[in-house]
Amino acid sequence: IAGAISAWLGTPLYMVKTRMQSTSSTSHLAVGDQHRYPSFVRGLTEVYQRTGIFGLWRCAHASVLRVSVGSAAQLSMFSKSKDVIARYTHWPHKSHQVSCCGSLTSGLFV
Repeated sequence: IAGAISAWLGTPLYMVKTRMQSTSSTSHLAVGDQHRYPSFVRGLTEVYQRTGIFGLWRCAHASVLRVSVGSAAQLSMFSKSKDVIARYTHWPHKSHQVSCCGSLTSGLFV
């Protein structure tokens, strides 16, 4: 649930960031709509002025679904990898080493 909420809240920020990064500096490379925002805040303002509040969250459902599945997979992999690491090492289950290795392992698989 936390992943879905953060994805929904972050959609406007991610959209403006992507638009700023995908803007071509030369006209012969430009594909699709080009958005030249002088700043991040100005990008948010322009989107709001053109499309309203709902335009800021356009296509939020796609990122919410993607992040929800990814978060669920990563958290369950983290828990399982911590169990396996604690079983095959001499580290206590609640140690920082087990958490760190579990985090690295879950990041590799998800």
